[in-house]
Amino acid sequence: MAASRKRMLVQAGALLALLTYWLLELHHLAVVPRAYEDEAWIASTSWKLATQGVFGTDIQGGYLGVRQHAFGFMPLYPLLQSLVFRLGGVGLWQARLTSVLLGLLVLTLTFALGRRLLGASVGLLAVGGLLLTRTAGLTLYRPSGILLVDLARLARYDIAVPVFGLAACLALTRVRPLGRWRAVAWAALAGALGGLAGLAHIYGWFWLVALGAALVYHGATRRAWRWTAAVLAAFATGAGLVSLPYHLFVLSNWNDWVGQLTQYTNLLAQPHVAWYLTNLLTEPLRYGPGLDAADWRTWLRPGLWLVAAVGPLAAVALVLRARRSLAAAALAWSLALLPALMAVLITSKVANYLLLFLPLLALAVAWGLVSVWRYARLKRWAWLQGLLLLVCAAVAVEGLAHWARLDQSAAVTTPYDQYVTALRTRVEAAAPAPFPSVLGLHTYWFGFTDLPFTTWYYPLSAATTPVSGVTLPLTVTLAQIAPDVVLVDARTAAVLAAPAGPASMGGQINAWLAAEYVPAGVVDDAIYGRTDVYRRRAASDGLP
Repeated sequence: MAASRKRMLVQAGALLALLTYWLLELHHLAVVPRAYEDEAWIASTSWKLATQGVFGTDIQGGYLGVRQHAFGFMPLYPLLQSLVFRLGGVGLWQARLTSVLLGLLVLTLTFALGRRLLGASVGLLAVGGLLLTRTAGLTLYRPSGILLVDLARLARYDIAVPVFGLAACLALTRVRPLGRWRAVAWAALAGALGGLAGLAHIYGWFWLVALGAALVYHGATRRAWRWTAAVLAAFATGAGLVSLPYHLFVLSNWNDWVGQLTQYTNLLAQPHVAWYLTNLLTEPLRYGPGLDAADWRTWLRPGLWLVAAVGPLAAVALVLRARRSLAAAALAWSLALLPALMAVLITSKVANYLLLFLPLLALAVAWGLVSVWRYARLKRWAWLQGLLLLVCAAVAVEGLAHWARLDQSAAVTTPYDQYVTALRTRVEAAAPAPFPSVLGLHTYWFGFTDLPFTTWYYPLSAATTPVSGVTLPLTVTLAQIAPDVVLVDARTAAVLAAPAGPASMGGQINAWLAAEYVPAGVVDDAIYGRTDVYRRRAASDGLP
């Protein structure tokens, strides 16, 4: 009876945590954080997919076939986002709602995996840790420092990777040595879900490596070679079938795929040991944002230090349990390989990618704390139990204080819709003709979804990134775009200002603006900065 009551309380606690997350994340969703440039870029592809059924984007001027096939990111997140757009229309709020929903699934799957492998109490504590433990530094786009909370408020693909990785891990725990056909079916599902993680971001395929290693290890320890071969083949088949359509999509547009990814060649694996060693040695940069500025407040970080102290030890202890079952092996190999593969193979050292294995780390920390608590209770060490409660309370207080920062940030942040509405009003006043074409930074695309809108990234990247040894001169791309209105925001203005000189990109663009456009107003804001609006020069304006 007591066990049943405890189970109900834990489940009620999990539901309460999920509901709290849902309500708090929706609050000021389109205000905090301020709009991030990747959000509009991704959303422009999702919107075209929702309205035209084409996985492309119109904001990059048709460069390298991008209107028909966009390869700058993997397709799964835009596909999911397009479903939200079809139901709720397009906008920053709707774009971010996709991430909030995926964050809800991350929490649900973390609880489910914890309950299945380590106990419901561990699952609940891990969910609480993901919602309250501050491990990251504070930036414009991470206003709370609680990584899951912040990334679930950005319309980016990072949040989708752990959803399908955790689901794959959970499916693999259903594979049993007995009943080959049932095991094969679950293994195929696990492989398919792991393949979907890879279609959310390329590093999501690390889940396939980790779970495949768990299958091999489990089979080897039990000398069940035929069984292992069958489930491993099913696992690979599931992953391959899910990934095949995208691979065919790439192969059918191979030249454009190569061209669009030229700017990312420094991120792709190199046949040099030094490249991998450099990745490994610079991996601490990914974790560096946990420390903010080096002053006395740096050290008052109970959440960060708790994870740093308990996480690695608990992860090692869980790895040592890998022989117990395939489920234990799946958790252990994922904990061991996901951070290692990211350290060696991923050049971009951004903290966002930590979400790949953050739920597993949360489970490890929660399991470590519960294990120490039970040991202290067994030994009747009340002092140790009291210390654990004090530390967890400090983590919770820190987390709640940084949740409150979201409200504080919202009070001083201009709502995105308000700013882009002001831009839209100024553009329509500058070029009253129907459907004026606009050139501007794609961050503001949500205000111009019904107009021909081209991002500055197109002419600038075409002029600096050689494709087959050739770049497109600015004069060519600017003449091709021929916008009615040009928006020069603070970030673009900085590019135009340095380096100076008529031969520089800034010099060429400034000369183009002076020859063909006239100032048509300014929209200034304390958060988004100043944007100068230019309209095409008319005959009545005279010569420049």
